[in-house]
Amino acid sequence: MGLIRPFDGIPKQGIRFLADLAQQQNRDWFEARRETYQTQLLEPLQRFVDALGLRLQQTYPQLDFDPAANGSGSLTRIYRDTRFSKDKSPYKSWMGMRFWHGPFGKKVGPGFFVSVSPEGVGLYAGVWHFDKPILEAWREWVDRGYGMEELARATADLIARGVTGVGGLKYKRVPRGFDKDHPRAELLKHDGLYAILDPLPARTATSAQLVETCAERFEAVARLHAWLVEFYEQVRAGSR
Repeated sequence: MGLIRPFDGIPKQGIRFLADLAQQQNRDWFEARRETYQTQLLEPLQRFVDALGLRLQQTYPQLDFDPAANGSGSLTRIYRDTRFSKDKSPYKSWMGMRFWHGPFGKKVGPGFFVSVSPEGVGLYAGVWHFDKPILEAWREWVDRGYGMEELARATADLIARGVTGVGGLKYKRVPRGFDKDHPRAELLKHDGLYAILDPLPARTATSAQLVETCAERFEAVARLHAWLVEFYEQVRAGSR
């Protein structure tokens, strides 16, 4: 898909809107400033989604993205789901964007995530949470050692490229049915696998260079992304 308009940075007014929203958390306040939200934050982020998506496809051709603003595409909605939360604040004070490996869908397979807030730009790559069939396959692979040597090399490659954070560890104990002294016990405790890249300072969000900076950072996780894609493809094909 083509660019809506060239991306030249998120306006400072849009970043300020998020900072103020964090303090206000008031529907009347938000509605009175909806035009600012639309023109100074949402529309620039839609241009960012298009620009970064097209740029990432140079490295990851099967990556997919969608600048839709209704929650069906790359952009997360600014409204919080408060149904099961003690925090009843109606709005997020940040905006998130997903770029996903097309064959597996937006919320299932490996991909990339960018968050923008007044504090800075967060960058993540991988899978936040394995769904049930993938989690079962993950535990089988870890238990039997399938692909673990390449995963170790992919993790070492991250470290060599300066990416030191790997997330997805959820459980304190090895899942039932596995030896608590398993040689890969820590991996069995995962329910996802993703790289946590160093955040970018807030000033980068307002720069036209944000797209290239994010793309270059995400190139550092190519080996982990490739491993996850291969893992998902083999599970989907019923291999192993």
